Amino acid sequence: MNRAPALLLGFLLTTGQAAAAPPSEEDWRSCGGTAGQARLKSCAAIIDSQQATKDDRASALMLRGLAYLEAGDYDNALADFSAGIRLKSDDTDVLEATFVGRGYAHLLRGDIDQAIGNETEALRIKPGDAAAMRDLGDALSGKGDYAAAVARYTQALKTEPGLNNILNNRGYAFLKLGRFDEAIADYTASLEQIPDNPQTLYGRGLARRAKGDSAGAQADIAAAEKLLPEIGKAFEQ
Repeated sequence: MNRAPALLLGFLLTTGQAAAAPPSEEDWRSCGGTAGQARLKSCAAIIDSQQATKDDRASALMLRGLAYLEAGDYDNALADFSAGIRLKSDDTDVLEATFVGRGYAHLLRGDIDQAIGNETEALRIKPGDAAAMRDLGDALSGKGDYAAAVARYTQALKTEPGLNNILNNRGYAFLKLGRFDEAIADYTASLEQIPDNPQTLYGRGLARRAKGDSAGAQADIAAAEKLLPEIGKAFEQ
């Protein structure tokens, strides 16, 4: 299953609103930045500040959860996202983004049902959110419900047309459903943006093979294997 964490992280980071000091504007800038331990320290300063509001803490917990998520520390990410949700922030953007983040962390851990539950709640708070619909589609695909995944990807693309990772993942779902023409169309649209993605090339090759296009399939699969020799094993992961 293809993922593009930077897209989700970029979306989520835009939802953290820096409140007027206190806490300090410098702490907010660092907490929402990309500076590793300095980012974690600044988020902690906001969370621990006696002058921080409930919404301040919820926002900082969401941002620190993202920092942990980006570092691959899913346990601490989940702990922060859960703590932020328990605060019941009045800022619905922060609350929704926190559910998206927690759902994504569960998805990366392979906790599919928990991912579905969190992304569904995010969509209840903010219907039509492309990141939540994309992640819900990925979770449904991971569960083998490819038809439902296609429906979510299609909704996401109506909100954010042409997003590469959604096109790629919908192409995979179409492939698993045996809807090869639609898989080829999505993979081709994805490759127009990123021509050297081995998973996209390999998926289109499989769809072309299923359609009887041996030459096209061979060309795509060979190109994919040149970029990533183990693509055959990696494709289904």
